[in-house]
Amino acid sequence: MSTLTNRIRGFPPILLLRKSWNTFTPIKVTRVGKRVVFGERVFDADAEKWELSQSFDWTMYATLDPLAMVLLDEVERVASKDDVILDFCCNVGRHLNEMARRGFTNLRGVDVMRSAILEAKAHFPALQNVDMVQSNVVDFFRGLEDDSVDWIYAHSATVELIHPAFDFAAEFARCARKGVIMLLDENGHKYPRFYRWKFRRAGLAVEKRTRVSDRLALLTLSK
Repeated sequence: MSTLTNRIRGFPPILLLRKSWNTFTPIKVTRVGKRVVFGERVFDADAEKWELSQSFDWTMYATLDPLAMVLLDEVERVASKDDVILDFCCNVGRHLNEMARRGFTNLRGVDVMRSAILEAKAHFPALQNVDMVQSNVVDFFRGLEDDSVDWIYAHSATVELIHPAFDFAAEFARCARKGVIMLLDENGHKYPRFYRWKFRRAGLAVEKRTRVSDRLALLTLSK
């Protein structure tokens, strides 16, 4: 039986169709409330409720939970203390603060939520020298040079909420010199995709995959 057949077995037909559509034929169209948005605007439309904190408050993301510790333990296992490490969708910097506490010295962060980035260094004084950027992640990566960081890590509900017309796997592979670590809901959220297929196509090998909850897997990817 083919690898692809093994990979898709067990998916309900509607979910399988949706995953296939988002993975293989992503089209720049999305719905926001009663609006239908096309073209490059889809990235801004998906991000706008987070950017302006209309629906979410940064204080919701100020405390580490056990799953966050699992993610950061894995980053600490594979990375050196002087590696350049990017926290993808860092919010107010709870992960970065813990990484700084553990002795990592070349930390970066990006998040679309303006209030979170504005409050980060006041809330976490250890982040005074950390480069934290408020940006739509699509725009951020378009300005990031090849191999400009060593590792990228992400804590779920991040890549899963980015429109599939933006090939984050290819961008991760382009910008990360060593690899990527992430907690990932491979089957849920707004844009389900065949994630591991996308990683392989981008040149990222799955070195380790561990189920850490009913929905989340910890993935360690290397170039």
